[in-house]
Amino acid sequence: MMEQLITIAGTAGAVLAVVLPLQLRTVARLDRIESRLSDLDARVGTLETRMDVFEARMDRIEARFDGFASSFGEVAQRVARVEGILISSREASEAAIP
Repeated sequence: MMEQLITIAGTAGAVLAVVLPLQLRTVARLDRIESRLSDLDARVGTLETRMDVFEARMDRIEARFDGFASSFGEVAQRVARVEGILISSREASEAAIP
C-alpha cells in the first residue's frame, strides 16, 4: 500500500513537472494576447476618434460646396437676367434705328 502511494505521488509529481510549466506558458501567452487586444482596442478607439473628426470635416466641406453651388446658381440667374436685359436693349435699339 505504501509503495502504491509512493508510486502515485511520484507519478503525480512527474505529471505536475510536465503540466505546470505548460500551464504557466499558456497563462503567459494569454496575458500577452490580452495585452495585445487591449492595445488594439486603444488603437481602434483612436481611429474611431479620428474618423469622427474626418466626418465632421467632410460635413463642413460638403456644406461649403452646397453654399458654392447655391451661389453659382444665383450668379447664373443674374447672368441670365442681364443677358435678357441686353437682348431686350439691343432689340429695342435696333427697332429704333430706321
